Amino acid sequence: MKKEDQLSFWQLACINGSYVGLPGIFLGGVLSQDVGPLAAITSIIIGNFLLWIIGLGIISMAYRGQHAIENIKNYLGKSTSYFAALIWVLSFTTWYTLQIKGATQGFENVYPTSKPEQIVVLGVILGVATSLISLGGIRLIQRMCVIGLPLMACYLIYVFATSSHTIQYDGLAISISKILTVILFWLTATVNLPTIFRYSRSSEDSVLGLSIATMIRIFFQLSGIFVGVSNFTSHSNLIIFALFILISFVLSNLLNIYFASAVWDTIFSKYISKLKYVFIGFFGSVAYVIFYFANYIYDISYSMEFIELLLLSFISSLGCILLIGFMIHLVVRHRPNPFEKLWCSFCWLIGCSTSFYYQFHSNIESNIPLIKGIVASILSFLVILFIEETVWSVRHVQKADEL
Repeated sequence: MKKEDQLSFWQLACINGSYVGLPGIFLGGVLSQDVGPLAAITSIIIGNFLLWIIGLGIISMAYRGQHAIENIKNYLGKSTSYFAALIWVLSFTTWYTLQIKGATQGFENVYPTSKPEQIVVLGVILGVATSLISLGGIRLIQRMCVIGLPLMACYLIYVFATSSHTIQYDGLAISISKILTVILFWLTATVNLPTIFRYSRSSEDSVLGLSIATMIRIFFQLSGIFVGVSNFTSHSNLIIFALFILISFVLSNLLNIYFASAVWDTIFSKYISKLKYVFIGFFGSVAYVIFYFANYIYDISYSMEFIELLLLSFISSLGCILLIGFMIHLVVRHRPNPFEKLWCSFCWLIGCSTSFYYQFHSNIESNIPLIKGIVASILSFLVILFIEETVWSVRHVQKADEL
C-alpha cells in the first residue's frame, strides 16, 4: 500500500462520521417524536456505543489490507463470499437510491414543485454527478469528507444557536426497540468497515478513528432532538440548508459507492478499474427512477423499503456470525476445525431463510424478521458448536482410556 493512501485517525473519523449526515438528524427527530426526548437520547447513546463494540470486533478480525468481502471469505469461505457480494451490492445500491430519494425530498421542501419529471431529473443529476466524483477514489473521498464534515457540523451549531426550539423532559427511560433502531441504522456500514479501515495507518489510528466517528454520529443524531427537524428550514437560510443537503448527500453516497466497490474487486478482480464507481452510481440512479415511477404510477411505495429491510436482515445475521466466529476462533484453540467455514455459512443461510420467511408474514416496518433471523443464526451456531465440542471431547477421552 502506498504511503499516500494511508489514512490517519482523523481522516478515518471524518469518512465514517460524514456517512450519517441528514438521515442521522431525521433519525434523532423521529425517535424523539416516538418515545420522547430522554428515551431518544439514551437510545442514541447506548445504540452507538454498542455499534462501537461491534465495529471494534469487525476491524480487529479483518486482515490488514483486505476489504469486507475478503474478510467474509476468510471466515465463511469463497462460495459464500460471492453470495455475500450479491447481498452487498444490492444493499448499498438500495441505500444509494434512498439517499437520492431523501435529497430530492429535501430540495422539494426548500423549492416546492408539483412536476414529478423535475424531481426525477434532479435525482438523476445528483446520482450521476456523485458517481463521476467518485472516480477520484479513496484519496478524493477522504479529502472531501475532511472538508465537508466540519462544514456540516458548523451549520448544525449555527442552527442550534439560532433556534428557539425547546424540548420537554418527561422522565428517564430506555427503549430497547429504539436502541435496536439506532444499531440497524449503521449496522450495514459497520460490517463493511474493513473496506475503509484497510487503509488505516496503524491499529491505534483505527481504534481512535472509530471512537471519534462514534461521537460524530451521536452529535448528528442528537441534533435532530435538540434542534427539531422542522427548524432546519424555518430558522435558517434556505440556500444554506440546500447546500447542507447537497454536501450530506454527496458524502454519504460516495461512501455507498466505495462500500459497494468491494463487490467488483471480488467478482471482477482481473478488471479492477475506477469505472466501477461510475457503474455503481449509474445503476443506483436507474434504480431510483424505476422506484420513483413505480411509486408514482402504481402506488407501491413500500417496495424500496421492503427490499432494504430484507437485505438488512441478511447483513445483520452475517455480522453476528462473523463476530461469533471470530470469538470462537480466539477461544477454541485446542483443536482444528476443518468445517468451520462450512458451519458458519450454514448458520448464516438459516438466518437468511428465517428472515426471508417472516418478511412476507410481518408488517413492513416490523423488525421481527431481522430479530428472528439473528436468533436463528446464533442458536444454530451454538448448537453445532456444542455438538462438535462434545463429540471431540468424547473421542479424545476414549483414546486416552485405550492408552
